[in-house]
Amino acid sequence: FNAAVAGCFFAIETVLRPLKAENAPPFTTAMIILASVISSTVSNVLLGERPAFTVPAYELKSAAELPLYLILGMLCGAVSVVFGRLVVWFSRFFAYMKERFDFPIVVYPALGGLGAGLIALKYPGILYWGFTNVEEILHTGKSASAPGIWLLTQLAAAKVVATALCKGSGLVGGLYAPSLMIGAAVGATFGGSAAYLINAAIPGSAAVAQPQAYALVGMAATLASVCSVPLTSVLLLFELTKDYRILLPLMGAVGLAIWVPSVVNQPNDGESSGFRAPMRGYSLVSLQDRNSSVWTRSDSVDDLELTISQSGLRNYGTYQEEVLLDDLKV
Repeated sequence: FNAAVAGCFFAIETVLRPLKAENAPPFTTAMIILASVISSTVSNVLLGERPAFTVPAYELKSAAELPLYLILGMLCGAVSVVFGRLVVWFSRFFAYMKERFDFPIVVYPALGGLGAGLIALKYPGILYWGFTNVEEILHTGKSASAPGIWLLTQLAAAKVVATALCKGSGLVGGLYAPSLMIGAAVGATFGGSAAYLINAAIPGSAAVAQPQAYALVGMAATLASVCSVPLTSVLLLFELTKDYRILLPLMGAVGLAIWVPSVVNQPNDGESSGFRAPMRGYSLVSLQDRNSSVWTRSDSVDDLELTISQSGLRNYGTYQEEVLLDDLKV
C-alpha cells in the first residue's frame, strides 16, 4: 500500500499486542520500524511510489457531515458482526458434515470454493483480481464501469457470504483485502443513499460529499472492525489520501465500527462469546462434587477446580487449544 507507518502499526496490533510485555522480544518495535523503512524504500525504488490502488481526492463539505460518518461507522460494525456470525455458522455446518459423512478433509475446502465460484457466476466482482474492484468502487459516479448503488449493495452482501463460506470451509485466505472491498461497497452505498435522501428532502442541497468519500472511510471502518486493527486502519487511509481533513470522520467511524461488535458480542453472565466453540470445554467443580471421578482434592476447602469436560469434547469434536483457553476463566 506504500504506507510505511500503517505497516508498522499493523505488525504491532496483530502480533505484539497479544503478547505480554515481559514475553515480547527486546527491540521488536525498533526492528519492525526498520523493516518497514527498508521494505518501503526497496519497493519505491523498484516499483515506484504508486499505491495499490488510485485513491480519489477526499472532500468534506462541512462539519455537519460528521454525524453521517458516525452512522456509517456503526453500519460497518454491524456488517462485521453479520460476517462473524456467518463464519461461525458455516464452520459449524462443515463440522456437522464432517461428523455426519466423514468425507476426506480436502473435500470441505473444495465445497467452499465451489460455493464461492457459483456466487461469482452472478457477481464476478467478488473475486480477487488485485484491487481492481476496489478502484472501480472508489470512482463511483466518475467512470462508466463503476457499479451503481443497487449493484454495490448486492456485491457487498455477496462478498460477505462468499468470504464467510470460504473461511468456514477451511480455505486458507486473509480478511484484509475482502474487508477493504466490502467496506468500499458499503461506504459508497451509504454515501450515495444519504445524498439522495438529503437532496430529496432539501432540493438543491449539496451538503453531502460524493459516494467515494464515504467509500474511503467505509474501507477503514470495516477493516478495523473485522480485523481489530483500528490504528492501522486510520493510518493506512491517512497515508493513502494524505489529507488531514479525513482524520476526524475517519477516527469517528473507526471508533464506532470497533465499538459495535464489542457490545454485540459481549457474552452474557456465565456464557462464553458466540464466536467461540459451541460449548465450553470446562466445568466448575464444587466441594460437593468431590466424590465424582473428576474431583481432585486440594489443600484449601474453599478452592474450586477447573476440569476439562471430556463429554463436551466428544460431542463437539476436538477444538484447538487456544479456543478452549480463550474461554477458560480462572
